[in-house]
Amino acid sequence: MDRDHRITISVNGRRVSARGDRSLLAALTHEHLPVLTRSLKYHRPRAPFCGTGQCTGCLVRVNGEPSVRACEYLPREGDVVRTQRGWPSTQHDLWALFDRLFPRYLDTTHGFTRPAFLRPVYTRFVRRFSGQGAVPDDAPGPLPRPLERETPVLVVGGGQAALSVASELVRMLGPDRVLHIGHPKRPGLQHSLLFLRPPVRGVFEAVAYRQGEPALRLQSRAVVLATGAYDASLLFPGNDRPGVMTAEGAETFASGEDGPPFRHALLFGAGPRAVEMLSRLKGRVALVATPWEATPELAQEATRQSIPLHPGQLLLSAEGPSGIQTAVLKDRRSGATTPVSVDAIVLAHRRIPHAAALFQAGALMQWRDDPGAYFPVLASNGATSVPGLYAIGEVAGSGFGAFPEEEAHRVAQSVVAQLEGGKESAPEGAPSEGPVPGATSSPGPECPMLSYYRDFLRERPQSKVMLCACEDVCLDEMEGVVREGWGGLEVAKRISGVGMGLCQGRYCVPETMLVLSLLERRPPSEIGTITQRPPIWPVPLGALAGTEEGTP
Repeated sequence: MDRDHRITISVNGRRVSARGDRSLLAALTHEHLPVLTRSLKYHRPRAPFCGTGQCTGCLVRVNGEPSVRACEYLPREGDVVRTQRGWPSTQHDLWALFDRLFPRYLDTTHGFTRPAFLRPVYTRFVRRFSGQGAVPDDAPGPLPRPLERETPVLVVGGGQAALSVASELVRMLGPDRVLHIGHPKRPGLQHSLLFLRPPVRGVFEAVAYRQGEPALRLQSRAVVLATGAYDASLLFPGNDRPGVMTAEGAETFASGEDGPPFRHALLFGAGPRAVEMLSRLKGRVALVATPWEATPELAQEATRQSIPLHPGQLLLSAEGPSGIQTAVLKDRRSGATTPVSVDAIVLAHRRIPHAAALFQAGALMQWRDDPGAYFPVLASNGATSVPGLYAIGEVAGSGFGAFPEEEAHRVAQSVVAQLEGGKESAPEGAPSEGPVPGATSSPGPECPMLSYYRDFLRERPQSKVMLCACEDVCLDEMEGVVREGWGGLEVAKRISGVGMGLCQGRYCVPETMLVLSLLERRPPSEIGTITQRPPIWPVPLGALAGTEEGTP
């Protein structure tokens, strides 16, 4: 599309000019982050957080259709866009009074039970007070039937690892025997994997989806997952305020025509991801704080840009009347507290693998203390414990920005050998045959994030720390669950709702595992994890409603 092509849309009754080749979020964002929605229980203001279509910070109503992700939607001439939560408006929501009435948390676990005759009234009120928006204005049209395709090899992912291994496989097998789908943000690879079923008689079944198109049902004899990783959330009071975002969210804004909607941000991170963000956000970062010692590369880049560096800090809070005006840091060694004036916080401290498909397929997983997440147990050729399933790149634990090209060649060779009837190499720690769901832990020093959160919990923050932003589950609420004698992540999820929101646990589950580990005084690998149910990526129900009964 022509970069100079302009369109006109309506946003809450106001005419807005937008570029036709940019997302709706770009049209809604100029000098500051827009408050596009309100949270589920407390109606706290929410702004875009991830920039990748996974969080709930940019859900709007477009042409009568609710909960459209503005970061993924390309606007069209005449679109009518409205914010969908808040009364009388999203900007001025009187229901936010509940946030003040319950400064710690609102106990919704036990519900309203007496007197019984008021239960229907209570239920109607809760349904109107919470939720993500009203039903669509128009009834849906005929549901499209899914497309079906068989392919010997399916490669999933949109990064360098996926592109490299797909190119190797095409060179070895030919283009008609390799199907490559990727992340919706990757041009030309816009299908997202929604579900991966373990192989039955050596054949995988999968469902993929691209916005506005029918679902795609796939059958494949071999699957290579290069789904990468994502930037994690962080616990501190105010962590759900407008202006707090992941490094991926900052990247999304930095790629827009106006640049990121902040001028003096706090960058929180210590490794190569933080170095990359310093380079991408030149002139927009006021200072860098690290949760532990900074790498020499980060110190060098901060010095080169004359940006103050604060190593070994706790991020105690983000404060401001609506967005962020001040962040409070505390030195983990000296205990000195430092308030700093910032207008955004960019989280680049930790990356978590996109491993939902590996869990769904029943691969043996292993807990790694650094970065504090589950990774697949692999053989040297990338083979998992599931025959025909391979992992490569960040999801396999190769590290950010450290993908060796020879790894793609090695995995591709193994896939070709398996298709030709050769024997696969079983990963160490897994049996030679059959998928083995489960998890193990790796020995080593304590998880760095576990140590960080131990120091943080000693501070006993006196305001809300949002553990699950989708469901408005607070840290205090999780502490109450543990005090009542409940243990493990799966039980905590059923009681509190943590992990059951629209992000499908991506941002809350990793942090909840660490918190429960500290509260229950047992290793994170013993806390367990939640069942990774489909869809892997958030998707409209209409995309799946047209599939036949029995479709994964």
